[in-house]
Amino acid sequence: MKARLALYVLFVLLINSLRAQVQQTDYGFVFPQNEVAVVKITVNPDTLALLLELGQQGSEHEFPATFRFESSGLTQTIQNVGFRLRGNTSLNAAKKSFKISFNTFIEGARWQDLEKINLNGSHNDPTRLRTKLCWDMLRKAELPAARTSMVQLYINDQNMGLYTHVEHIDETFTERVFNTPFPGNLYKCLYPADLNFISSNAADYKFELNGRRAYELKTNTYADNYSDLAAFIGILNQTPIEDLPCQLEPVFKVDQYLKQAAFDVLAGNWDGYIFNKNNYYLYKNPNAEQFEFIHYDLDNTLGIDWVNQDWTERSIYSWASGNQQRPLYKRLLQVPEYRNRFSYHLNELMQHEFHVDSLRIAMNQLQELVAPVVAQDPFHGLDYGFSFDDFYHGDSIAWGNQVAFAILPYVAARKASALSELENFSTPEPHIQSSSIRHDLPFSDTIIFFASSPSASTSSLYLEYGFSANDFSSSIEVYDNGIAPDVSANDGIYTAQLSQTWNAARLYYRWRISGQNETFPCSGDFVHLSAAPAGLLINEAMSDNNGVILDDQDMPADWIELWNGGFSGVNLTGYYLTDQPQNPFKFEIEPSFITPGQFKLLWADNN
Repeated sequence: MKARLALYVLFVLLINSLRAQVQQTDYGFVFPQNEVAVVKITVNPDTLALLLELGQQGSEHEFPATFRFESSGLTQTIQNVGFRLRGNTSLNAAKKSFKISFNTFIEGARWQDLEKINLNGSHNDPTRLRTKLCWDMLRKAELPAARTSMVQLYINDQNMGLYTHVEHIDETFTERVFNTPFPGNLYKCLYPADLNFISSNAADYKFELNGRRAYELKTNTYADNYSDLAAFIGILNQTPIEDLPCQLEPVFKVDQYLKQAAFDVLAGNWDGYIFNKNNYYLYKNPNAEQFEFIHYDLDNTLGIDWVNQDWTERSIYSWASGNQQRPLYKRLLQVPEYRNRFSYHLNELMQHEFHVDSLRIAMNQLQELVAPVVAQDPFHGLDYGFSFDDFYHGDSIAWGNQVAFAILPYVAARKASALSELENFSTPEPHIQSSSIRHDLPFSDTIIFFASSPSASTSSLYLEYGFSANDFSSSIEVYDNGIAPDVSANDGIYTAQLSQTWNAARLYYRWRISGQNETFPCSGDFVHLSAAPAGLLINEAMSDNNGVILDDQDMPADWIELWNGGFSGVNLTGYYLTDQPQNPFKFEIEPSFITPGQFKLLWADNN
């Protein structure tokens, strides 16, 4: 079967600093960095009293409220939002934390493209700044990170004081950060989510503790399909160490995580995955079909301790809790290449983001910004007796108890200890860390290949291909020189074009960097080349019509569009539509004929 294909090979390459490929969009009007915005919540007083009472028992019930945001760049009021407490230990604190949901009572509602926002009180922290400092470090290191800003909160006109506004991790976050066309599976992982192998049965990873799943699927919940998570955990735990890179890298963004792990052991993020098997997300990025690690809740950091550990001295290579299994940290560090990259990332972070001088500047700027709000915060000292001086000197003087270190002395001590233990390392070899394709056949004869590779700009890159699983005899070199089809020179985007007529059903391909034996994927991958007629397809569907198109009764019914992509007509007699798999014959399509290239719109209005 012949198919004429134009292959556009597009390499998305990162430069020598081994930065992860995430989109760090600006903060926008919702997260102002040079002012303290005001958030006002208006809620029925009786409802507020009930919320506070239930919240002490851990209730997640949401109550209706009015939300108002005020800053120099944006002032808006939103009615009928969901308002509740959030957190764990903070549920019983005097200075509580809150979550605001814009889609609780109005399905699909968003505010400034956000479904939810988090207002964290940071009641454990006399500086109130550790959470923001850590999220900002992750963003500067070009790792997936929530946007944050500082706000002053009022509830029913009562001043609640200073809060950290933290972007919610959900499908709007993943769409923004990873530029995904549709949401992949997003798992919220809380204690005891250790990523240990349980079984090959995906349902076994739905186990619960205290009424919630340790691995809670937050997107695509209608399918409730954990097979991707089970497969990933199986590969992580059961693959022999010598085979782990080839098996793990196609399904997990390894290099990015090694850098995130380096941040955790430096920042003392003990309430995260490595030490406490808690507080992180796993996202199955549909662009490359790889899981990505995302941090969550960064308040117990930079010298805050509740478990009687000196986090400045704990070994950077043995940071997990005791003899407990943490395969995502421990098994990766058993691979010499990964251990070398981990060491490299530690050193890079200590030279740039995790550095006393840069953090001193950042903290001084934040202190000056929020000091007037803290001075008037009636809740600042209610939980632990924090004074304004404790806030102001929190960069250099430890408060004591759970605040074992002030921020800057912690960073200095942690860096000194880490450098004394840091193993000899080399700059990692250029390597490809992900690959994906966009394949529009039979609608188009174009295939677009994507690959991301840190520090490959000084090396030649090749796409090797053939027509059997063991044939990669053909290759094409790609360039970043601005000569067509490459768009711009030296932008890290490598583009090449190949046109050829082939007799094949599949094209097998892999990536190789010159001078290296390793390829990505190790055993290659393939794309279907079949250009057979498409036949009858569901071309488009509207599952929530808000007036985009009205039916012949002037009603915004949902609809399904059929398309005949084949070379001959299709008789729709005997065809059915259903939204209930157990009832495949729910609706019989009226007999009609759809010619090649013709579209047919069906209204889902029970008529």
